[in-house]
Amino acid sequence: MKTLKLFTADGRALTDLASEDDSILLPNEIRMSECGECQASHSDYGDYDFGTLDDLCANYGLELEAVRQLLADVA
Repeated sequence: MKTLKLFTADGRALTDLASEDDSILLPNEIRMSECGECQASHSDYGDYDFGTLDDLCANYGLELEAVRQLLADVA
Protein backbone atom coordinates (compact mmCIF):
# COMPACT_ATOMS: atom_id res chain seq x y z
CA MET A 1 0.00 0.00 0.00
CA LYS A 2 1.25 3.47 -0.87
CA THR A 3 0.36 6.49 1.26
CA LEU A 4 0.51 10.03 -0.09
CA LYS A 5 0.39 12.58 2.73
CA LEU A 6 -1.21 15.85 1.61
CA PHE A 7 -1.20 17.74 4.92
CA THR A 8 0.62 17.68 8.25
CA ALA A 9 -1.32 17.19 11.49
CA ASP A 10 -1.47 20.97 11.94
CA GLY A 11 -2.82 21.55 8.42
CA ARG A 12 0.29 22.58 6.48
CA ALA A 13 0.27 21.44 2.85
CA LEU A 14 2.90 18.87 1.86
CA THR A 15 2.11 18.97 -1.87
CA ASP A 16 0.92 21.59 -4.33
CA LEU A 17 -2.25 19.61 -5.12
CA ALA A 18 -5.41 21.69 -5.16
CA SER A 19 -8.99 20.89 -6.00
CA GLU A 20 -10.63 22.47 -9.01
CA ASP A 21 -13.45 23.36 -6.59
CA ASP A 22 -12.41 25.58 -3.67
CA SER A 23 -15.32 24.34 -1.58
CA ILE A 24 -13.98 20.75 -1.44
CA LEU A 25 -11.99 19.79 1.64
CA LEU A 26 -9.08 17.59 0.59
CA PRO A 27 -8.11 14.56 2.67
CA ASN A 28 -5.02 14.52 4.88
CA GLU A 29 -3.74 11.51 2.98
CA ILE A 30 -4.53 9.20 0.10
CA ARG A 31 -3.84 5.47 0.35
CA MET A 32 -3.69 3.20 -2.70
CA SER A 33 -3.54 -0.59 -2.44
CA GLU A 34 -1.74 -2.94 -4.81
CA CYS A 35 -5.05 -3.77 -6.53
CA GLY A 36 -5.79 -0.08 -7.19
CA GLU A 37 -8.47 0.54 -4.55
CA CYS A 38 -8.04 3.88 -2.80
CA GLN A 39 -8.92 5.47 0.48
CA ALA A 40 -9.08 9.16 1.38
CA SER A 41 -8.36 9.80 5.04
CA HIS A 42 -9.70 12.89 6.80
CA SER A 43 -8.51 13.51 10.35
CA ASP A 44 -11.90 14.96 11.37
CA TYR A 45 -14.28 12.95 9.18
CA GLY A 46 -12.76 9.48 8.87
CA ASP A 47 -11.91 7.41 5.83
CA TYR A 48 -13.73 7.19 2.49
CA ASP A 49 -13.21 4.24 0.15
CA PHE A 50 -13.02 4.46 -3.65
CA GLY A 51 -12.80 1.67 -6.23
CA THR A 52 -10.14 3.46 -8.28
CA LEU A 53 -7.82 6.43 -8.13
CA ASP A 54 -9.84 7.95 -10.96
CA ASP A 55 -12.98 7.83 -8.78
CA LEU A 56 -11.16 9.45 -5.86
CA CYS A 57 -9.72 12.23 -8.03
CA ALA A 58 -13.10 12.92 -9.65
CA ASN A 59 -14.72 13.17 -6.21
CA TYR A 60 -12.14 15.67 -4.94
CA GLY A 61 -11.61 17.61 -8.18
CA LEU A 62 -7.97 16.57 -8.43
CA GLU A 63 -5.92 16.08 -11.58
CA LEU A 64 -5.49 12.31 -11.97
CA GLU A 65 -2.04 12.43 -13.57
CA ALA A 66 -0.68 14.76 -10.88
CA VAL A 67 -1.85 12.40 -8.12
CA ARG A 68 -0.48 9.36 -10.00
CA GLN A 69 2.91 11.03 -10.30
CA LEU A 70 3.05 11.88 -6.61
CA LEU A 71 2.03 8.32 -5.67
CA ALA A 72 4.73 6.94 -8.00
CA ASP A 73 7.30 9.03 -6.10
CA VAL A 74 6.24 7.55 -2.72
CA ALA A 75 8.82 5.05 -1.52
